[in-house]
Amino acid sequence: MGSRVRKLSLVVKVVDKQTKQMLDHRRCTLTIENYSKMPLIHHCGYFMYMDLDAGIYKVTADAIGYMQESQDIDISILDPLFPVVTIELQVV
Repeated sequence: MGSRVRKLSLVVKVVDKQTKQMLDHRRCTLTIENYSKMPLIHHCGYFMYMDLDAGIYKVTADAIGYMQESQDIDISILDPLFPVVTIELQVV
């Protein structure tokens, strides 16, 4: 039995705080800190990160016309199968 470290995935959804509508991923910038590899896949407003090591990541969402929002996410305790984290942005 090898002691292979399991790689985790994270899906981040960015929504408008008032309307709860998902923001178009082309309007958003998402940064994730504390990573080793960070392939980022856009999928209809979702930002998907693959092959992450377990640990706490700081995810910052930024969109034109909105206030920047950061969130610390411990991906080692999330459901391993594409967990979705929602970040709500407040209109400026």
